[in-house]
Amino acid sequence: MTSCCHCRHHVQTEREALSAQLSAMEDWLYDEGEDETKSTYVNKLEELRAKGDPIEARAADDAARPAAIEELQSIVNQYLQLADSSLPAHAHFEGSDRETLRREAGAALEWLNEKVALQAQLHKYDQ
Repeated sequence: MTSCCHCRHHVQTEREALSAQLSAMEDWLYDEGEDETKSTYVNKLEELRAKGDPIEARAADDAARPAAIEELQSIVNQYLQLADSSLPAHAHFEGSDRETLRREAGAALEWLNEKVALQAQLHKYDQ
């Protein structure tokens, strides 16, 4: 955690505070932490995680987002193809069913595009 690999996912002030806290924790660990109880270590770790976990979560979300977007777009396209299909296996779909598929797929795509546009306006360190 001291060599932060998620630097784009937090601001400079957050980075400096976390770095200072990590350094202080390292100093404590090598100086007085040697003789502490397990509960003290657990508490110290929770303090670090309170600041580090949100950064890790933002980085994980950022890494997972493109695949999730692609997957939803693929599913929407499958439903649109199904709605437009003239294959005998899909002949049982009535016109109203096909229109519902198109409408719902279009709504999902519109929602996705709106969320992608909103996300594009945010910095990687915004929560």
